[in-house]
Amino acid sequence: MKKHIKSIVLFFVMYIWVQAIANADTVQNQVNESAVLVKKDVTQLLTTVSLVPGKVGNQFNIEVEKTKEFQKANWAKVKVQWYNLISKFSSN
Repeated sequence: MKKHIKSIVLFFVMYIWVQAIANADTVQNQVNESAVLVKKDVTQLLTTVSLVPGKVGNQFNIEVEKTKEFQKANWAKVKVQWYNLISKFSSN
């Protein structure tokens, strides 16, 4: 009878030991997957941040070109207005 009890206790100890090892592998896999996700997120963040200066520079250049076009169009209108004003005074 004692031999059977020892065998049963040994079986349960071995079973618990195997389950603990299997659980440790699962936890380690989850930690590794989390580390990979964090690395991907950090890489994506760094890529996005590195693109910001180029985007800001492009936006600045676009705004400069828009301003130049706006000023060119308005100066053309002002020249016509000055010409009309001068022609009114010189005709009198």
